[in-house]
Amino acid sequence: MAGMQRVKQGITLIALLAFLWFIYYEITAGVPEYVPDTILFIVLMLLMYWLSASINLDGLSYTTFIIALLLHNAGAFGWYNISPLPLQWDHITHIMGNLAITLILFRFAGRFYSYSTVHNMYLTIFLI
Repeated sequence: MAGMQRVKQGITLIALLAFLWFIYYEITAGVPEYVPDTILFIVLMLLMYWLSASINLDGLSYTTFIIALLLHNAGAFGWYNISPLPLQWDHITHIMGNLAITLILFRFAGRFYSYSTVHNMYLTIFLI
């Protein structure tokens, strides 16, 4: 468990440096409207890091969440107007965001599943 915590610390540090670089880029490139988003994402990232043990996040779900935030912030490069990929950038960010939320909910809900089929069925219906 301590090894996973070190991995999350490393991911958080790298992402924090990336977000700080994004703030610098957004200010110098003339897109300051992205700065509040970046600050909000830093707060969300730190909140998710703080809650990761209590909501049962593993490295994959936490990393996917961070990547989704970083991809959204990459819109500061103008990719919402002209995507560098064949898909629209908005679609890419929403696919990754939805994947991250799904993984987080899956890990969180896993704490409540039991060996009772009926209980698991009701829990699944409630989550859907």
